[in-house]
Amino acid sequence: MEAVAHTLLRSDPENLLWIVSLATATRRTGSIHSAKAILPDAVECHPAAAILQYHLACYECGLGDRSCQGASGPCVQARCKVAVLALDDEDLEPLWESLS
Repeated sequence: MEAVAHTLLRSDPENLLWIVSLATATRRTGSIHSAKAILPDAVECHPAAAILQYHLACYECGLGDRSCQGASGPCVQARCKVAVLALDDEDLEPLWESLS
């Protein structure tokens, strides 16, 4: 899956789905640290893409950063469109109480 995501991202680097797919596949097959490392450049290139910030917040939270500074600010705390996903995402379980 990770190889497929790399190929798709190389062929269409502006497609956010491929960036998220690569990060997700990397997390499943590699490590959460490696997955997190994929997203900061993407967030910088696409600052309004809440889905990228959401996934970055998931990885930060999974690494023990319960404040998820930066990533959750524009996503979870602002109650953007994907914030509702956080209420059912086990990666963000430590934040559930503050979101409800």
